[in-house]
Amino acid sequence: MRAGVSSRWEALVGTGFGGRRMVLGRAAPDGVRLNAPRPGVRNSWSPVLRGRIVTEGTGSRLVATIGWHPLTRAITFLGLLAVLSMAILTAVQALQPGGAGARGALTDLAAGLAGVCGWAALPVFASRLGVADGEYLRSWVAAALHASAAAVSRQ
Repeated sequence: MRAGVSSRWEALVGTGFGGRRMVLGRAAPDGVRLNAPRPGVRNSWSPVLRGRIVTEGTGSRLVATIGWHPLTRAITFLGLLAVLSMAILTAVQALQPGGAGARGALTDLAAGLAGVCGWAALPVFASRLGVADGEYLRSWVAAALHASAAAVSRQ
């Protein structure tokens, strides 16, 4: 599996926009971290395969999950929390004495909720764009494992 993983340098200089797709990351006995970005496209919400290789009897097995990078997950959650908090605080401030009143509070709350919906829609949209990346990654790993299993069985 390690032989098919490209380096970041190869991805930077070797593909260009519309070039061939590469699998980037690390495949080592202590852990595997792979992603399959499309050439010329940057998507922080693209799926990442994270796992480990477990030895079983005479062979080994890949135990992995495919999902968002943990930092992307944290930033998405914190951003949503921040936008929601600002919306609520703005509406509460408008309802205070000397504030804009109920009409201003509703306007502020509506604007804040629009921001929350926009922030929530961004990762949903980006995740849908990354579905093809996840499918490519799954098929690449399956082909790499099948090829290595076939090479072992031929020896």
